[in-house]
Amino acid sequence: GVHSVILSMLKANVTAVDLSKENMKRLNFFKKIYKLKKLKYIRHDLLNKIKGNKKYDLISVHNWIQHTPNPYLILKNLSQKINKGGKIYISCYQSNTFRTTIGNIARSLLLPSDFDLMLKLGLSLFPLGFKKYKNMDHAQFGLMFDDFFTPYFHTVTYKDLISDFNSLGLKPITKVPKIKNIYLEHMPYVRMGFLKTNKEIRPSYKPFYIILHLFFERLLQ
Repeated sequence: GVHSVILSMLKANVTAVDLSKENMKRLNFFKKIYKLKKLKYIRHDLLNKIKGNKKYDLISVHNWIQHTPNPYLILKNLSQKINKGGKIYISCYQSNTFRTTIGNIARSLLLPSDFDLMLKLGLSLFPLGFKKYKNMDHAQFGLMFDDFFTPYFHTVTYKDLISDFNSLGLKPITKVPKIKNIYLEHMPYVRMGFLKTNKEIRPSYKPFYIILHLFFERLLQ
């Protein structure tokens, strides 16, 4: 909800989409507080096609798609709602970074039932919190192990993401950053912008951004 509020404050006509009822309530709260008349919101599962003929000039997908069952399907549904010449911005987890590597190792060892134990360990190791580190972007309790327990944990490379977007009729408009040793980086996100072209969606294309990490599936075995 926060990013849609910021865009609305910049005088844009914004339609926010979310699956969570709680997020819808929070967004309505912000809308009333800041009197954002141009902000609309709908509750919808983006794994399903978006109804209606309305298309948009800009779609923002910021740091959530990695926790969905099928990121490529969501990108496909969103790409069909962009005007020709419109843009899409995406930020998501990059493969082979320190944090995502640790995340995948932890997910192979832990069960959902271990969450309470991890919480107790975290509180005992950091009883005074993280204020002394003066870096809330990385040093905060939620970032310690939240990715260990999310149902889905997708990562992707720039190369594969560009290929997936090309298959949906979008071309990159931002450069791929040069990173000397990706394995030593803590968490450089994949952040790119794409432009909608005339190209049609390639139906026979095999996407990269669909590998499932069904963490909770072990509970059903």
